[in-house]
Amino acid sequence: MLIRQATKADLPQLAQIYLQVRQQTFTWLAAPQLADLQKETKGEQLVVAENRGVICGFAAFQPAASFVHLLIVTPAAQRQGVGRALLQTLQQRRHKLLRLKCVKSNQVALDFYAHLGFQIIKDNASAQPANYTLQATRFALGESENSK
Repeated sequence: MLIRQATKADLPQLAQIYLQVRQQTFTWLAAPQLADLQKETKGEQLVVAENRGVICGFAAFQPAASFVHLLIVTPAAQRQGVGRALLQTLQQRRHKLLRLKCVKSNQVALDFYAHLGFQIIKDNASAQPANYTLQATRFALGESENSK
């Protein structure tokens, strides 16, 4: 799997993937649009996961805050290490631990992040939709205790 910076040529495909995943997963949104990706990730880095030349996921990242705004994996590529690979690559480039938000009702994603060692550091109960702020731990993302 190749993890790389997104190019301008990737944007139409990333927007299509984002729309598909939003329609299936972001049930609180009334009418997601193809143009949403560019509006919602303005000023963020986009990092792409590619497997055999096919984009299978991406992350939108705010480097200054070590904040992962979006982690999107195509349905066909889920449970194949794509999300982990994207997060590992982002963490390797940072001196601060990664942070992200996850909707409380998305138990699959919460389980995924917990498996990678993320911990809830804030309960954003009044947000719409209600979510948690999570932070990578020292041993998150495949780092073992032996690498202390």
